[in-house]
Amino acid sequence: MHFPLVNEQEFNSLEELCNRDFSINISQDVVDNVLRTLADEFTDLIFSLVSVENTEQSSFLERTAQALIDRFDTYLKFKLQT
Repeated sequence: MHFPLVNEQEFNSLEELCNRDFSINISQDVVDNVLRTLADEFTDLIFSLVSVENTEQSSFLERTAQALIDRFDTYLKFKLQT
């Protein structure tokens, strides 16, 4: 019997197949390192080309900062007049 999807190995009987060790070594190998490096470099490339900005929060912060500056300016003018 031959089961190419399981393993490229010939089995003489079903008992041999049943007694086979189907454990998989999941330790890191060269492919894992290449994929991890590729993913890291791809992510860095994307973030270098696409600005990730929360425009709603940025505009809120700009408006708040401007409001604080205007308030401080008004308060300072008021204090200088008195």
